Amino acid sequence: MTEDLGCGRRAGVVVVGVDGSLSSRAALRHAIGEAQLRAATLRVVSAYEPPELWALAYGEPLPSRPSGVADAVRAETRRMIDDALDGDRAAPEVELVISPGEAGPVLVGASRDADLLVVGSRGRGCTRMPLGSVALHCVLHARCPVTVVRPTSAAGERPADALAAQG
Repeated sequence: MTEDLGCGRRAGVVVVGVDGSLSSRAALRHAIGEAQLRAATLRVVSAYEPPELWALAYGEPLPSRPSGVADAVRAETRRMIDDALDGDRAAPEVELVISPGEAGPVLVGASRDADLLVVGSRGRGCTRMPLGSVALHCVLHARCPVTVVRPTSAAGERPADALAAQG
């Protein structure tokens, strides 16, 4: 899980889930700060539904190159990371994980060796619920502490206002 660097410092892993939503962008910024404080690696995870599921659910033909979906998710996630880091010289080491599957289980799996899992309060789904299904899944099933981050609002809410929960 973590590596002892001596002098009371540890190198570990902070995992953050991103999906492009405002909430996940706030979670990414919060996770970058946590990774910097902990001298930890930042593992940025994006999950996506494989095209085979789209074909079954919607009767759509499969793309000619199913790996194109993963490539597009990877490119968008890299853009989000670059925007969030904005040339920060103290940026943590970043590990990018792009994985097919449901976001909740993918994030829980990616955080098995982590010191912290950071997720947005809501993704791209229903916006009326105070806590989205992915965040709830992570809080209930992750083996490490989970921080749920709300997005910044126009009403002046603090950026990356976070609620911590123990997993």
